[in-house]
Amino acid sequence: MTTTAQPTSPDESLPATADSGLTVASIRASISPVRRRLGDRAKAREQTRDYAFAEVRALADAGIALAGIAKQDGGAGGSLRVVTDVVIDVARADSSVAQALRSTS
Repeated sequence: MTTTAQPTSPDESLPATADSGLTVASIRASISPVRRRLGDRAKAREQTRDYAFAEVRALADAGIALAGIAKQDGGAGGSLRVVTDVVIDVARADSSVAQALRSTS
């Protein structure tokens, strides 16, 4: 009789290519309030030469970098066009933050 080792953490029970359930729509919904905050404070940050560290972290936590990653690889499965649209939406709120996102798309 062959026994299978039991996973020691929840993540170990998922194969590396498991579908995360993440969607482009859920990412857009999650980043919407962050985009509003970015837009509300962009001018003040520009004048003080400050950077939106908390907002960038919030975008990352919302999975923005996963928008164009294939679903089988744990991403949202968005096309290049979708990723570009998401970055453009962020750029409308704060172009400096969108520049930082270029390397993730």
